[in-house]
Amino acid sequence: MMNVGILVSRREADPPFVDQPQYAKLCRLGEKLGIRVFVFSPENIDEAKRLVNGHWMPPGSTQWVPAAFPLECVVYDRYFAEDRRGAELYRRTLREFAHGGGMRWLGGSAGNKWSVYRCLGRIPELNAYLPPTELLSGPRVALRWLDRMPAVFIKPLAGAQGRNTYRLWRTAGGGLVAAGRNSRNGIVRLRFDGEAAMLRWLARLTERRKYLIQPFLRLYTREAQAPETAQAFDVRALVQKDGRGRWQLTGLAARQGQPGSLTSNLHGGGRAVAARPFLARHYGDEAGAALVDTMKRLSAEIPPVLETQYGRLVELGIDFGVDRDGRIWILEVNSKPGRSAFTQAADREARDRATYNPLLYARYLFSAVNRKGNVRKTAKVQISIDVPLAQS
Repeated sequence: MMNVGILVSRREADPPFVDQPQYAKLCRLGEKLGIRVFVFSPENIDEAKRLVNGHWMPPGSTQWVPAAFPLECVVYDRYFAEDRRGAELYRRTLREFAHGGGMRWLGGSAGNKWSVYRCLGRIPELNAYLPPTELLSGPRVALRWLDRMPAVFIKPLAGAQGRNTYRLWRTAGGGLVAAGRNSRNGIVRLRFDGEAAMLRWLARLTERRKYLIQPFLRLYTREAQAPETAQAFDVRALVQKDGRGRWQLTGLAARQGQPGSLTSNLHGGGRAVAARPFLARHYGDEAGAALVDTMKRLSAEIPPVLETQYGRLVELGIDFGVDRDGRIWILEVNSKPGRSAFTQAADREARDRATYNPLLYARYLFSAVNRKGNVRKTAKVQISIDVPLAQS
């Protein structure tokens, strides 16, 4: 029997992991497909006995049961590090088990935001949709950008959920302001007496975390008057491999943030709705349909480009921004996307496909390996050591 282990971070609970309803669905679908699905954490691996101590939901049961499973399994990677210790534990698991250690990863990970930006930027058709971006190599880089434009946006290289993102701008009186979300996702607004004060704040902010800097894009609807009161929004496209190993667009959902929030992340209080009617309401039927068509096209073009750089992938969350002029921007691409946007948007079909597709692809991949003896060379998985600290 094929075994699929869902790799997650361990929590102090019973069972010791989150997203239990989603994983329960995978267990039940696995029964129908002849696949044993279980959930485990890096701490559960017993290399000496070649076993993984995890939890599963036996056929006919609705309760999670602890059990031991063979180390030789297909891994669906849904790990999000809670802290530095968790990140190092994850990296060690990859080093010891992802390459010849008995486990076969369903798909690898894309790189950090800067790596993905540079990969997509090499394709002219995609580069046209990328905002100008630079590594924030030092606090004074922000001042140089502010000399050229009215406002800038900074975000962590490996952050998620809109945490530690800030808009910086100069006031009419020459002062400097930073507004955004801190590490606890709380809304922050800071005023600085001068450049020196802002530089000190930036130095502390970037001391242990790398940042990117971009122009501040007006990613809120046309009727909004100012960033301080506007509701930022983006569109999440979920693309996944299906049961025949082909990329497909699972769904599109518009995510709208709280008034005055820089980002639309659901963890920051945002809400999700169906993308097409949302865009039609704010941009008109014709323009809204054109925006959806462009997002669908880009969603089909992006995955193969990233696979040439990072090897085999299984799913991607692609975030699109639309500015007040109706221009589309590729904001981020996440190789471990969340699904809550489709639950909130009441898109049951997309929600179900989002849950089931990875397991259908696992069955396809397992069959291909057994049939050919190996996955074709171009499908090799490259495991990234960039560890997401939270789900977006």
